[in-house]
Amino acid sequence: YAISIMKTYIDCGCHNAKTSNPLYPLIKNNDRVLYIEANPNLIDDIKRNTRSENYTVVNKAISNFNGTTKFFFDKRGFVSRTKGDKVNRKKGMRSGIATDDNYLSNFFSEESIDTQVNTLLKVLNDNNIDETIDILKIDTEGQDYNILRHFFENNNKYVVKKIITEDYFKTNDYKYTLLKDNGYILKKKTDSDSQWIIKTTQ
Repeated sequence: YAISIMKTYIDCGCHNAKTSNPLYPLIKNNDRVLYIEANPNLIDDIKRNTRSENYTVVNKAISNFNGTTKFFFDKRGFVSRTKGDKVNRKKGMRSGIATDDNYLSNFFSEESIDTQVNTLLKVLNDNNIDETIDILKIDTEGQDYNILRHFFENNNKYVVKKIITEDYFKTNDYKYTLLKDNGYILKKKTDSDSQWIIKTTQ
């Protein structure tokens, strides 16, 4: 019999857990998956789309602080690739929290809701995540650098083998430097994200 080895995946800013998501094809039935998504309108979609039975969904925003903040919806809304689907104004992919340094906030509509925001470390600890994480994916519409910086500055527990982060030209230089300074090397770059692996796992 083939032995199935459970992996641990953290999907931070998972949207609906499927559309344009590089983690989706990797997940198997018994993998431990922590989905983190601030938009409450996507929670049922995440549960429907997940490929694992061993998952948790956390409805929070992630940044470099703990507290509450405003979550803004995408101006354009979201339409799936299914023919005939209508745009859903509350499920747009470019939704997020607006902070002073969030250069993507021009994509947000004026409509917002209050949401709880935590650091990644707090959410990992609160959900009893294993100390070894196979892949951490971060796609948080402008918060990726803040999340990673806080994580690296405060983490003394978790080993993350691979990081997939959404790329924006305005943050690439200092985000790439941050990842390299913390022992990661660039393994793959696409039009929308970059994939990094820790040196000891090559």
